[in-house]
Amino acid sequence: MRGKSDGDARALIAECAHAVEGVPGLIVYPPAPRAPGAVVARWQFVIKGPAELPRLLAGPLGPFLERRRRRAGVVEVEMDPI
Repeated sequence: MRGKSDGDARALIAECAHAVEGVPGLIVYPPAPRAPGAVVARWQFVIKGPAELPRLLAGPLGPFLERRRRRAGVVEVEMDPI
């Protein structure tokens, strides 16, 4: 998550983390700052899951990704197949 301020980025990642809570088969690690002290506030969290992880995340994170540019920040997803 990128935000105009640290507070915006933290609020956005909290919303996203809440959206994936309780999805069976996922391990969700707590949000953490990605680049403390950077000009643009960035926060990230790691989600581990089975091969169908993209399908499992499509529902809960879809609304955030459909509105890529929000007033308070931007949500980006990076997939690592390993």
